Amino acid sequence: MGLADKVTFSSDKLRLDVSIVRGWFEAPLNEIVAHVKHLLVERKMKYVQRILLVGGFGECQLVHEEMKRNIPNKTIIIPNEAGLAVLKGAVRFGHMPNVVSSRVMKYTYGVSVVRINVKESLPDSDNEDNYSLTNNCSESDDSSDISFNDLEAVYSSGSDDDFNEFDFGMRFGRSQRCRDGGSQGDNQSTADKESDENVIHNVFDKFVEVGDGHPVGHEVRRVYIPTNPRMAEISVYCTSDPYPQFVTDPGCEQLGVLSIEFPDGETCEDNKNEVTLIFGDTELVVKAKILRTGLEFFTKIDCLK
Repeated sequence: MGLADKVTFSSDKLRLDVSIVRGWFEAPLNEIVAHVKHLLVERKMKYVQRILLVGGFGECQLVHEEMKRNIPNKTIIIPNEAGLAVLKGAVRFGHMPNVVSSRVMKYTYGVSVVRINVKESLPDSDNEDNYSLTNNCSESDDSSDISFNDLEAVYSSGSDDDFNEFDFGMRFGRSQRCRDGGSQGDNQSTADKESDENVIHNVFDKFVEVGDGHPVGHEVRRVYIPTNPRMAEISVYCTSDPYPQFVTDPGCEQLGVLSIEFPDGETCEDNKNEVTLIFGDTELVVKAKILRTGLEFFTKIDCLK
C-alpha cells in the first residue's frame, strides 16, 4: 500500500512516519479551524483579538500550528498546563458557582404553543394587537386531534408582524375552545367554525436565542391561557436554529415537560398562567404560576445531558 518506507518495526516498537500521524489529525483539525472561523465572522466577535487554547487537545503542537497558520490575524495563547484548565474551572465552579457570571446560549429555547390569529378569526374585534383564546370552552369528542402539551400564546403587546412570520406554511387544525359555562356540541356557531380555521398548532414560542449571552439566573416570562380548563403540559424545546417556527421542524428536540393540574377554576381564563424559564445555570428551571391564585409549579431540566 506504499507504506513500506513509512512504517518500520524496530526494538519491539512500531515506528510510523510523521506524515501518517498528521493524517490522523487532519479531519478534526479542519473542523476546529472551520468552526472558529465561523464564530469569528459574527458581529459580536468583531473585537476579539486573542484566542486561548485549553483542554488536552489544546496542548497538541499540531493544533497550535494549524490555528496559527489559518488564523494569522489573531494572537493564539496556550497557557501552562492547558490540559488542566477545564478541570480546574470545573472544581472552582463546584465550590464557587458565582465564578461564572454569564453564559452564551448553546441553543434556542422555547415552548410549544397554539397560536390564534385573533384579527382574522374575530374581524369585528377592536383588540387587534392581542393573540388570545376566544372565551369558548368544551371538550371535543375528536380528542385525537388535540394536543394538550401545547398552550395558547397570549401577548399583551404584539403586532401584525408577530403573526405574519408564520404565514408561510401555516399548520391549521382543530382546537378545544373555551366558553364560560358553554358547550360546543352540535350547535357550534359559524363564527366558532371559522375561528377554528385560524388555529396554528406546534408553534415554537422562543424565549432565548442561540448565541445570546445571559447572566446566571436570567428569567424570561410569558403569559398563556391553557386550552384545557383542568390541566396543561408545558413542553420545553431547544434547537440550533436561531429562528425556529414550529417545534416539529428538523433539529428541534424536546427537553422536558412541566405538567400542571388546575385544582379549581371553571374556565380556561380562570387558569391563565405565567410561565418562567430561568437560564444561566447547568439546569434549566421551568416555573408556572396561576395568576388568579398564585399557585406555583416547577421542574428542572439538566442541560449537561
